[in-house]
Amino acid sequence: MIPDLAADNDTLRAKFRALRTREDVSDLLEVPDSVLIYWLYRRGDSDRYSDFAIRKRSGGTRQIGAPIGSFKVTIQLA
Repeated sequence: MIPDLAADNDTLRAKFRALRTREDVSDLLEVPDSVLIYWLYRRGDSDRYSDFAIRKRSGGTRQIGAPIGSFKVTIQLA
């Protein structure tokens, strides 16, 4: 499940452009700072990302590390 943010897109854009600190990021993501610290520093990469490979058109493979579950948030900033 990907959480949706409560703030509207204009508010999210303004917050994104104003990011300066970790606290700004936790405010943008609407999570307590302690939760952000836990996900960024306490959890291992294997708990935050699902790794898989895809074939490249030119041959070979490309490794992908996609965020899992609670680590991803849907934001439209364009």
